[in-house]
Amino acid sequence: MARMLFNCLQLELRGAPPMAPGRYVLRGAEGGEIEHVLIVQEHAEARTRLTLIDAPPLSEEAQGQARLEALDHAAELAHLQQLLARVHAAARIASSDPHLHAPPEWARIEAARAGYGSGEELAHGRLARAHEIRLSDPAAHAQRAPFARVARRRHVPEPQERFAAILSGRTRALLCEELALRARADLDCGRFALGAILLERALAAALAELSPAAERLQQAPARRLPTASPLGGRPRLQRSGLRERISELEELRGALAPVASAALSGTESAGAASAQAESELLRHALERLEAALRARALSAASGRSPL
Repeated sequence: MARMLFNCLQLELRGAPPMAPGRYVLRGAEGGEIEHVLIVQEHAEARTRLTLIDAPPLSEEAQGQARLEALDHAAELAHLQQLLARVHAAARIASSDPHLHAPPEWARIEAARAGYGSGEELAHGRLARAHEIRLSDPAAHAQRAPFARVARRRHVPEPQERFAAILSGRTRALLCEELALRARADLDCGRFALGAILLERALAAALAELSPAAERLQQAPARRLPTASPLGGRPRLQRSGLRERISELEELRGALAPVASAALSGTESAGAASAQAESELLRHALERLEAALRARALSAASGRSPL
């Protein structure tokens, strides 16, 4: 009988693995079919090898060869990130390790491969045939974060400037900022249920933290903000748009509340169209919250904001 062959992805990492060496199965849902098998191997000098094997076998070896010959580096890396997010989320809960937030940063990855082999070969980390996956592929970077944020605005304070301001007490970090960052980390890794819950909480915190400032600014006159005119020259006079942003965040929180409630109860979306609509809502709400926080940071940097 011909040996059974399986597609796989393999990573070589610097550092210890987040879980004990061994063999683990990945299912899409409780009681569902096995989708992948994870082989964790720990080597000398703090090196780790992770092999993620597709559970369905290849119908013939030519199928695995065809995949390698037309290897889509970006798609393979995106798939690898999704699988690693699941692995690390499980390890985080199982180990009660609050510092295990996400898959290993890409700087720790020494090599990534797509290949195939027999079950016995792959169980020992050996591949019958493999191609290296390019880790520096620009298209791959674009696919790693499905909720990728828009490019940073020109007039957002530089991180070093904000860092100094927060440490010195000239401005304060908000709870909603931390919650927004955690929500983005979960959504970028495909943990949509947890991301939805955290994003709803981030919006609630933002409303509580930003609303008092909006009340103080209600009767404020127009003021100069460090926003350059598109025609050059002196900065334009602008009124604070904080109240309008808060109104928008209130509406988004109301729309997001049922999604977060469904995520908390474990209710799945009814159909692909509904799931797509929820995904777009999450994306839009996160982007608008981040935009409000950027505006708050810019106002704080101007030295005139009470935030």
